Amino acid sequence: MEKHRCDWAEGSDRLLKYHDERWGNPCHDNKELFKMLTLEIFQAGLAWDTVLKFESGLTEVFKQFDVQKVSQTSLNDQQKMYEDKRIIRNHAKIDATIANAQAIESLEEDGSDLNELVWGAFREAPLDLHGTLTELTAIREFTKPLCKTFKQLGFLRVGPTTCFSFLQAVGVVNDHRLDCYRHQELLQ
Repeated sequence: MEKHRCDWAEGSDRLLKYHDERWGNPCHDNKELFKMLTLEIFQAGLAWDTVLKFESGLTEVFKQFDVQKVSQTSLNDQQKMYEDKRIIRNHAKIDATIANAQAIESLEEDGSDLNELVWGAFREAPLDLHGTLTELTAIREFTKPLCKTFKQLGFLRVGPTTCFSFLQAVGVVNDHRLDCYRHQELLQ
């Protein structure tokens, strides 16, 4: 029997693998949350398949998404990142990744972490909102508290669309199509 999937997953083998193995899986690992937030930031304005193509380079350049190492990136290393062909060379997105690592480090120094920040607002349980947040206005309202908190903590490039995509990617929101085999899997 053929598995039904979300339409966007059919674009390439990379997208299919990402959809089937990662997208929407509840994630509570701080390093992986930082990585997924970074990938979502780099995705803004690009096709998701493009970001997945550069994922291994981003992982290398951003030191396996080790928050402490990324937060201590020197200006010299930052300049090198701007020219590194292994990654998407968008200065604002590179700068945001470093600033976000610094914000996460400050959060940890204050006794919290990214997992608590992301999941705490949603009572640690994935939300099945499929079909209820179809309009951009609804998405903005839904993500407004998290975006505001992120920005107050010094995070960059975390607007409503990026925040919502991040919440989908890390399983806070189960947004697989209702007829997608993963939707039901993630409800269990």
